[in-house]
Amino acid sequence: MNSIRSGWTVYKRILKLIFTKPFLLLPMMMAWAVYIYVAFWFKNTYQLETMGTGTLLLILFGFTFLSTFTIGVASLFILELMEQHETTGSMNPFKALFDMLSKDLWRALPIIFIWSCVDFVLVMLITILNSSRKRKNRPRRPKGPIQRAVEAFRDLVRMGSMTVFTVIAWEPLGPKESFDKGYSVFKHRFSEMLVGFGLNKITGFLLGIPIVIVIISVRAGLLPVQTTMIGLIIYMSVIWSLGKLIEQLFVSELYLWYTHYERAMTNAKRSQTEPPESLYDVPKPSFTDNHFDLIKENQML
Repeated sequence: MNSIRSGWTVYKRILKLIFTKPFLLLPMMMAWAVYIYVAFWFKNTYQLETMGTGTLLLILFGFTFLSTFTIGVASLFILELMEQHETTGSMNPFKALFDMLSKDLWRALPIIFIWSCVDFVLVMLITILNSSRKRKNRPRRPKGPIQRAVEAFRDLVRMGSMTVFTVIAWEPLGPKESFDKGYSVFKHRFSEMLVGFGLNKITGFLLGIPIVIVIISVRAGLLPVQTTMIGLIIYMSVIWSLGKLIEQLFVSELYLWYTHYERAMTNAKRSQTEPPESLYDVPKPSFTDNHFDLIKENQML
């Protein structure tokens, strides 16, 4: 019950932050735009039908890496902005960009590559499961429990990678140390992660309802096709970006809370006082409060 309550509290705070600072959506929207542009350019430039299986697999991995790379860069940029927000109360995008490129990206590249490899395997598995759902001259069967589980696992792998990105952006640790610490936080706060994952899925489902209504209206001739399609593309980019931004901010606030717990344990040991029995005995920090929860750059409270 504590996990559900805590996950819901963090989720509400994240939504409040996004409504007050909607420009945080821009990095993820740019990541989406880059991926879509490259995909359209590649499709219009090369004939996939003439390529062999090995080449197609290599191209699929290339696009998988492009997806994880663009999301990773956007996440690191957002995290640098949040570090400034929790240090000075302001955000400087130029400084965030410089810090991301100079001190974060090179340490994040091994994590991005590992994430790409795992994601590639999962995409291949989902593709195989999708093809098995096709039946000749009959409607496609709905997704089975195995495919749903693989898709959910893929989302959780992305959230785990975002937890590691938080460590990379906020602490001066190498790739392995960042992975170990990020994985430890992800493992210990897995129940809250599941709550955030579920709430994000519900939000995505609700935001997807207007898309269905608009498509039905277009097919019925109630809306102009070209203008509506442009609007739908923009709306879908916002939904996609919102989902990824919520995931990144959600795991980052959980990470911040966990580091406060670690600091409380250290302080209790140093002062020989009673340590907190669990994470829930430590006040939850928030991106929306008036406290600076990061002492200074690269140093946690």
